[in-house]
Amino acid sequence: MRLPKRLKKAASLIGNINSGADIACDHAYLSQYLLKTNQAKYMIATDLAEAPLLIARKNLANYRDRSDIRLGYGLDPIQDNEVDTIFVCGLGAKTIVQILAEGMSRFANTTFVLQVNGDPSPLRQFLLDQPIVKEEMVYERNRYYQIIVVKEGYQLGKEKWSEATLRIGTLYETILGREYLNKRLADINKALNYIDTEDEQSEKLRKEQQHLNCLKKHL
Repeated sequence: MRLPKRLKKAASLIGNINSGADIACDHAYLSQYLLKTNQAKYMIATDLAEAPLLIARKNLANYRDRSDIRLGYGLDPIQDNEVDTIFVCGLGAKTIVQILAEGMSRFANTTFVLQVNGDPSPLRQFLLDQPIVKEEMVYERNRYYQIIVVKEGYQLGKEKWSEATLRIGTLYETILGREYLNKRLADINKALNYIDTEDEQSEKLRKEQQHLNCLKKHL
């Protein structure tokens, strides 16, 4: 299977890996790619369900001496500081936050590559006190995906982001980020036409609209 663009971009944001973990790996396509290209020497692919791991085992069959398949939730299957890079890709922000909150502290010198589906605001809120290496955005199949890389020794999230930029971070400065900003504003305007002005969701959307319009003025 051809690796999705969002996963290929996630892999491109880091260098070579001695040992990595592919959390919630599904069919382990990312692990397979990293091993096949020799970007990773060793990969651990994990998932909460046994069914996708059956396919993951087949996909990694040619790399049995360089990979391991483990059943379990989030970071639980990975031992403290066992790997130098952890990928958490293809999940919603709240799920990623839950995974990180329950185990991120066990990996002091590990690089985290986080590819979020949907609104990334809860993830950036969680990462305000974490060191942020870089951010990227990918457009694939009519959807925008954001990727955030976390590693010790870099500027903290709260030094890079404000309340107004939790949805888009510093990506509003990029061409793709500007496209996303304009689309999000159009979606908000459309939604506000169908929501009562006194509704709590309406207030939330208007606040976001104000923040994004302020960002747009600085472009």
